[in-house]
Amino acid sequence: MKLLAKVLALTFAVAVKKATASRKLQKEAPDLGDQIRLLRNHTNGVPILTKDKCLWPLASESEGCEGCFQLGEDDVTSGIDPVTCAVNSDCADCTIETDFGRTSVVRSDPSVFERQIEEVENNLGDTACPLYKDPAGRSGYFDRVDGDPHTVDSPLQALGMYLKVMGPLKTIGGLFDDNYEVQDQEALEVAFRAFGAAFDKGGDINLDVIAYTNAMLGLTETDDSSWMPTECIDIRQEVRGTMKLVEHCFLDYAAAEFTYNRGTNFASLPDPPYLSAEGSYLLGSTDMCYLDPVDDSETACTDGMFEVLDTLTVPNIPGLPSFQVVHEMIYETVFDPGDDVGIGEAALFAQASNDTRAVINHMHLWAVPGISATDPPCTELFQVTGIVISGFEVPTKIVAGSPEKVISLTVSNTGSDETSVGLLITATVEDDGSDENIFYFGLDENRELVMLDDEPTIEESETFNLGVENILKLTGSIPSGVTDGESGHVIHWVATIKVDSDLATATGVSDIMSGGKKGKPSGARGGGKRMLRRV
Repeated sequence: MKLLAKVLALTFAVAVKKATASRKLQKEAPDLGDQIRLLRNHTNGVPILTKDKCLWPLASESEGCEGCFQLGEDDVTSGIDPVTCAVNSDCADCTIETDFGRTSVVRSDPSVFERQIEEVENNLGDTACPLYKDPAGRSGYFDRVDGDPHTVDSPLQALGMYLKVMGPLKTIGGLFDDNYEVQDQEALEVAFRAFGAAFDKGGDINLDVIAYTNAMLGLTETDDSSWMPTECIDIRQEVRGTMKLVEHCFLDYAAAEFTYNRGTNFASLPDPPYLSAEGSYLLGSTDMCYLDPVDDSETACTDGMFEVLDTLTVPNIPGLPSFQVVHEMIYETVFDPGDDVGIGEAALFAQASNDTRAVINHMHLWAVPGISATDPPCTELFQVTGIVISGFEVPTKIVAGSPEKVISLTVSNTGSDETSVGLLITATVEDDGSDENIFYFGLDENRELVMLDDEPTIEESETFNLGVENILKLTGSIPSGVTDGESGHVIHWVATIKVDSDLATATGVSDIMSGGKKGKPSGARGGGKRMLRRV
């Protein structure tokens, strides 16, 4: 009994020290432990307590637990000790553990979390075409390099997206315009779709996993941890061997006035629509529809559709595939229109998250092969940002005074027009932090990287034309004068390209050594491809 009392106390004493939604994540990974499912108010998500202010666990329907249901309350365990708040010994094994599925990544190191959030913000903010929502509602973007569509669906990135839109800023970089005032319902829609994307495709999202995750993300830590109002209650739990009343707070979905209608939600997806209602064709074929058809020869795109694989409705003919691609209504295909979606704002939020998961799962189980899959449309190509720096390579280690080393980078034009590009590379050599020397590199008439005598700015740099789909590999030598520093000195590299008022950068670092093995050129630290950003 004492053990279960401690388990129930642990349910709410999760490790969210210093965790806030303003990106001050917990310094230690939270312990998921045995998080027990509880009787909760479906309106605001707050646990319903016994008259002694003890937590009231839901009862398992497992064999041997038939006698552990509270008389008159079919869902909760019987026999809660009023002193220890423990379940009686006969029913101690009849509580239900909360399944976190892929959202258990909430235990990841905060630095990993923050890197994933940064990547999401970069992808959303640097999309090659306008953002879109897939049939499940996941946020989608277009890769700058290959133009392919991608959705935010890795558990770390999706959960990071959830954290950001539920945090005090109510947004995540790149999803909305900087000056746009995000409405409460808009933020909650992004949140429940992101949570559904983060969870196991074949799992089941309930109010408990959402409430516990909110706590572990720090969203209920302080009044400033989330833009949402909170509801706080006192719960009796063991604190250092003594039962005490401890305050716990929960996000109040009722006070936030969350609303959800399953039919309306999926009738608005994907956004923009990109499938016709007439789609039914053999593998290897494709279908096309138009957002704004100009005549009867062009099929209009229809809202509320998704594309899945199905068995042929006619007997299989030798030599023909036994599957076909169909366009079906999301709502009628995945759900029973007569299903009860629950009552209460908090329960509806959990249901909305689970509905997102269910559609993702259906698309996964009946995925269309790439040869027949219809991609979301690129309604507008962001041509001005079609220049990409990639493969910026500098030696990671350089022996002081060694012969010339090579640096290189690749500049690609992924836009649809020839573009004039300016290029400047700076190498800043630092010793103990008090002195530094700066060297400049640009292009000569042969498009080779050379060191410049003066101190130009990117605005003064020589420009060159880069044709459509052209890829230019630039190389150059590092004069020995740049590497004459002593062991322990560091060279910080910055490569900058300019197109109109847009800038893109890539960075790298070289360590100067006194001797030993010479370092091989490698991808620049902290570099990789960098997209143009408006300045």
